[in-house]
Amino acid sequence: MGCAPSIHVSQSGVIYCRDSDESNSPHQTTTISQGTATTLHGLFIKTDAADTIPSVIAYQSRHTRTNSLRERRENSCGHMCTEAETQTSSTSVKVSAAEERLGPMRLTQEPIQVESCLVILCMFEFVASKVWSLAPLSLSLSLSLSLSLSLSLSLSLSLSLSLSAPSLQNRRYSSMARIHSMTIEAPITKVINIINAAQESSPVTVAEALDRVLEILRTTELYSPQLASKEDDPHTNDLVGGLMSVNMSQSQLAVPVPLNDIPSSIAELLNEEECWEFNILELEAATHKRPLSYLGLKIFSAFGVCEFLNCTEATLRSWLQVIEANYHASNSYHNSTHAADVLHATAYFLRKDRVKGSLDQLDEVAALLAATVHDVDHPGRTNSFLCNAGSDLAILYNDTAVLESHHAALAFQLTVRDSKCNIFKNMERTQFRTLRQAIIDMVLATEMTRHFEHVNKFVNSINKPMSSEGSDCEGQASIRNSPENRLLIKRMLIKCADVANPCRPLELCIEWAGRISEEYFAQTDEEKRQGLPVVMPVFDRNTCSIPKSQISFIDYFITDMFDAWDAFASLPGLMENLAENYKYWKNLDEMKCKSLRPPPPP
Repeated sequence: MGCAPSIHVSQSGVIYCRDSDESNSPHQTTTISQGTATTLHGLFIKTDAADTIPSVIAYQSRHTRTNSLRERRENSCGHMCTEAETQTSSTSVKVSAAEERLGPMRLTQEPIQVESCLVILCMFEFVASKVWSLAPLSLSLSLSLSLSLSLSLSLSLSLSLSLSAPSLQNRRYSSMARIHSMTIEAPITKVINIINAAQESSPVTVAEALDRVLEILRTTELYSPQLASKEDDPHTNDLVGGLMSVNMSQSQLAVPVPLNDIPSSIAELLNEEECWEFNILELEAATHKRPLSYLGLKIFSAFGVCEFLNCTEATLRSWLQVIEANYHASNSYHNSTHAADVLHATAYFLRKDRVKGSLDQLDEVAALLAATVHDVDHPGRTNSFLCNAGSDLAILYNDTAVLESHHAALAFQLTVRDSKCNIFKNMERTQFRTLRQAIIDMVLATEMTRHFEHVNKFVNSINKPMSSEGSDCEGQASIRNSPENRLLIKRMLIKCADVANPCRPLELCIEWAGRISEEYFAQTDEEKRQGLPVVMPVFDRNTCSIPKSQISFIDYFITDMFDAWDAFASLPGLMENLAENYKYWKNLDEMKCKSLRPPPPP
């Protein structure tokens, strides 16, 4: 690869663009004649030596948009100033005798060294968009200006570009110029552009603060809070590492539980399913660890799911049996009882007035189906474990939302595999596609790496606007019922249903805490056996403090999310349970008790 292209302005006022391969063949020449209007794009040069330039030269830009960026430097005496400015406008620029302008850059007094991709991009418009391609790589520009005592101005400008790929030399179009002219902008790009514009006229302290804002906005972790050091809070760090990091064979189908004749003991338990205090563990025992099929039939009937899907109750019954059979009964936590618990919480939330008034029937059916399948075929190990172990699922889903992607995909595979359980077979195609996308979106929302993004979007898009609307019911309804916000409501609903254990009555909360701890203990044991990274070291069955782990989980994941959900759905009973349960774990921790329950009195 030869030397980089360069720009030269001769004493006679002719601009040449040369590169080493064609050292004397200008790509574009423009003659500058004093006192005439010339169309140029790129650099303009300014000098304070007004008496050395005899005439006024005007240049008119061919562009219609205005975009300026300035860099100012001052020496220790504060009397010398250098400006680098990009400028495009539809107006003529009158240049005084103190200025010589070649496009939209000006230089005052002494030569400068400028290293700024943004400045360079528009500086080189005058070379024409098809001369060579400019990529956002390292660019350096050195300009030197020498003034003679006569009426002539001698300029020499050299430009060096470091390009990473030889192929860029042959490209005759400026990629960045094309991006600069694009009319499609992402919202975050618009925000950054507004802040950049505000910096131009801001005091130094404000400009520096805005620089810090831009630095934060450019990160990929906008919604994830920054944790204290691992030594300060190991339980929270381990939970985050195990649940949010992005670093199996299917179970055999069990014999379906007969559903034609529901025993009276089960029917009696199901009569309480509309209450938050409903005891899913009692239903688990009564159904021989198959509560999902029974509870599913009861809830789906109440919400008219068969009528909406245009399927028979027999088809729905078969589907529930197939889905439940693909949950692993051997898992202490992620089994069909957890799925039934999440389904119960989902139905409870859907019955709340404000939620019911925000969603249509398709949303309700999608939420119920998503809750039913959201952890199907869960192996009892976290995404981090699967990625570290190089499992088939992690490879299939590129280490991204591995389990959640598997749950959603397998649910539809199981459904369409057999016509006897295909609850979607009679749906109109467009409606099925809409329902399918809603189910997938909700299942993927249970993945914890985007937890804070979902919660913050819900707060900023729904909670805050609705609180500012006051008692204006019509305004609140318009906020809730927009398609974008209905999506946020459904995500928040299933997320809260998925981790509602700390808001259950105390005895249920304690039982669920023991179950999830046992599953994490088993994972740590297996990581040690296989020599894998231990992603949650505090969940060592010999040393773990379950109260501390629950306190950290509630503090980091639960409190803010349920505060936001309660503000929307009005759930005072759940919040009372949460406060009581948190106090319980705190008391155990203060007693230095590491188990689920306090030691018996002596």
